[in-house]
Amino acid sequence: MSTVLGNAFSLAADSVPQRELSVVRGPAFRVIAECLRLAAASPRPSWLATLFGTHPLPSDAYGWYLSAIGELEAAHVLNDLRSEWVLLHPLRDVESYGGVDYLLVGRPGVFTVAIKDHTDQRVRVDGDELTVNGRRTDHLKDANIDAARLTRELGVDAVSPIVVVINPRSLERADAPSKASSLQEPIVVGSSHLAALLSELVKNNASRLDRASVLNSVRSAERSGVWRSAAAVHDQTLMHEDAIKRLRLAVERASRRRVMWLAVAAVATAAAITMLVLL
Repeated sequence: MSTVLGNAFSLAADSVPQRELSVVRGPAFRVIAECLRLAAASPRPSWLATLFGTHPLPSDAYGWYLSAIGELEAAHVLNDLRSEWVLLHPLRDVESYGGVDYLLVGRPGVFTVAIKDHTDQRVRVDGDELTVNGRRTDHLKDANIDAARLTRELGVDAVSPIVVVINPRSLERADAPSKASSLQEPIVVGSSHLAALLSELVKNNASRLDRASVLNSVRSAERSGVWRSAAAVHDQTLMHEDAIKRLRLAVERASRRRVMWLAVAAVATAAAITMLVLL
């Protein structure tokens, strides 16, 4: 069964010498870079096309754009965590981290986070199976395997998997979630609800681990050579965020212009019909 739905423990970032920081790139980096590449390669709209609100992105780039927005949202949630959590990044030159994009450790327990981009797709969870547009995936199976492996490697009682689905058109489950669901079962959550999920975990499981257990789990992860805490990495995931923000402004501006022209057309059509009736 699957459930759908700052950092007080780590060193301050300033206390880690810059030369010792490991460079990492989260899953959002590739999506953002590809979105910007496609946008840069597309012809610049004419002034007339811009005036009438022509979409600034070609059709093959729009899906990447939507994915980038969702990936950024999830990245911000994880990078702006409250003091109850320690965020750890996998080192990209180490292959043994499997399909896990992040590791979260806090009073609620130890959690793997796997990011799955299914923008504008229908996602359904039925028991231990997750389907996308009706097609089976191995997302939950892989999440369980990764969590079991990390449980052994870190020497902790349990590691709970979280699967974050980016911008799904819909996310539904075959049966209602049980309040007694184990945290060892995969939790599937849409990217827009990730922050609420983490807050709920803190609220309902605030004393699952004490401070010493949290620190021991973090140290075990870092000693493995696979993971480093956020304070000890230089995360390049959001380095192109400003460019995405500018692109988003252009997309939203074009959308407002299209709506405006549609409203003008509707008013003009209504006026013409009224004139014909009066004549």
